[in-house]
Amino acid sequence: MTKSGLLEIKKRFKFKDCSFSGMAYAIFDNEGKEIEGADSTRFLTLDDDEQKKYISLISKAYSAAGGAFAEDVTVIGDDAKMLMALAKSDIPDASLVRAWAQEIIGNYDADGEYALLVFSDAYDVPAKDTGKNKTGESEEVYSYIAACICPFKPAKGGIMKTSENKLHASDVIKVLGNPVAGFMYPAFNDRSSDYDNMYCVVKNDPEREMIRGMYAADVPDYVKPEPKKKVKADSEEDGLTMEAARQAADEETADGYALHLEASIKQTEGVDTSIRQNEDVEIQTRPEGYGENIETLTEKAMQEKLREQAMMEEEKEQVFEGLNNFHKDQVVLPEDKIIERDVNGRKFFLVPESLIPYDKLQELLESLMQEA
Repeated sequence: MTKSGLLEIKKRFKFKDCSFSGMAYAIFDNEGKEIEGADSTRFLTLDDDEQKKYISLISKAYSAAGGAFAEDVTVIGDDAKMLMALAKSDIPDASLVRAWAQEIIGNYDADGEYALLVFSDAYDVPAKDTGKNKTGESEEVYSYIAACICPFKPAKGGIMKTSENKLHASDVIKVLGNPVAGFMYPAFNDRSSDYDNMYCVVKNDPEREMIRGMYAADVPDYVKPEPKKKVKADSEEDGLTMEAARQAADEETADGYALHLEASIKQTEGVDTSIRQNEDVEIQTRPEGYGENIETLTEKAMQEKLREQAMMEEEKEQVFEGLNNFHKDQVVLPEDKIIERDVNGRKFFLVPESLIPYDKLQELLESLMQEA
């Protein structure tokens, strides 16, 4: 199986996406070489918490990390018939699972108690183009079994309830540990069922020897991957060599910077670099009348601001000149701002206070009173 094929199937090994129809198991004591029990059930009859624990175990069975053997193994004869019968059943037959566990016992050299877990599923394989885009409905149903071997591990004991609903003190409680071997039959190759091969994942030598004995497979011995090492100076001589290399790199960088600086100076020769060649160069100025406020302006913006200030001063002078000459019947305020009213035959002009400074208004009233 390719990695992409495995991932396509493993995406179903999540609680919300899982569609296992049934499961079966066989418990065996590998020291005594005997089957202790076997049973099967419909997967959906299990409670949610139990389903999640089983799904978690089977999803860990196909990890190829740490130098694990993860390849297809050819199956023939009675082995192929037994596995095909399990794959095509909605609920795996407990007697067939027991027979498979018995074959494992005969080829597995490891102490302890184990459980062989077998899950059955059917996957509607969607049609896809070369770009892995879905092009239509399912063209094939991939019926398969996902199986794993898990060792029993001792856990902290305590007060437990027996099957007869009685309390019992136990020093050791055995729970299933992580899988030591994983199987998927038939293999999912070219997005289709490959009944000639079973995908196997084993890591340690006892499990590798088991696969060799059961299926005459060419499985290499386990080789522990070497950890990645950081490059360090192993001796004083190496340290000096590395230091010399760093110094050479620093000198090369310095020389490169000097050449770059010299080239930059040559490029700027004969070029007008004064501030006026770019009107957007920022300068600091303190325009007259702005007190101690310092503004950062471009030269163009500063000229515009000075022109606006001059225009404001000019308008201000014109307005006040008109006010000073009000007795000459000059129009000193905009007509649309003045409201004319006739009260008992006398005309009144209402002028907004904001248009006449207070000191000028007071001067105007005093002048009118003197003329009266």
